Amino acid sequence: MSKDNVPVVIHDETVDRTTDGSGEISSMNFSEISMLDAGSWFDSKYSDQKIPSLEQVLSRYKDICHIVVEVKSEEQLLIEKLRELLIKFDYMNNQTQNSLDVPGVSVISFVESQLLLSKEIIPEIPHGLLMVQPTGDLISFCLNNNISGFFPYFKMIDSDLVKNVTDKGLSIGAWGLENVSEIDDAFKLGLKGVTVDWPGQVDINSLI
Repeated sequence: MSKDNVPVVIHDETVDRTTDGSGEISSMNFSEISMLDAGSWFDSKYSDQKIPSLEQVLSRYKDICHIVVEVKSEEQLLIEKLRELLIKFDYMNNQTQNSLDVPGVSVISFVESQLLLSKEIIPEIPHGLLMVQPTGDLISFCLNNNISGFFPYFKMIDSDLVKNVTDKGLSIGAWGLENVSEIDDAFKLGLKGVTVDWPGQVDINSLI
């Protein structure tokens, strides 16, 4: 979140790696952050790309897709701001628990404390736990706290885990897929969803 308490959509805690600026997000006002070139590091044709606020993303894509918000920061205020924005853009009135309806939103995180806080402050929406190595303790954490999504690193998933998790009523997905062929493997395992860095390479219709 920026210095002036604007939730920002960015992977890192700093702007150094993906923009022409430097510094921690939390030390900069959003007006400063929004002026940075966030595309040229990838290709010069994307030099007009900017770091968006969460408000801008929620507004722009509300009726286009189900938005999955990954909470990376441990700031409590971030969750409170998220709830304010979801109310502002009317995301929760028709939200169905554990669904990927459009419009709709889910919260996921590696940070267990933030998931618990989000579940307390925004109980109306689905939540999911990200992890590298799936364990029995993490399955229990999700079950005991009504966290419906279980999302390990893809290479740590096998058919036994999928059956174990789904039999307990959890939805299982994966992150960290490296190539298109692994998309087919994920669907064969029965995963409910995956995240990739190259969505343009995936022909979803061929997998349905």
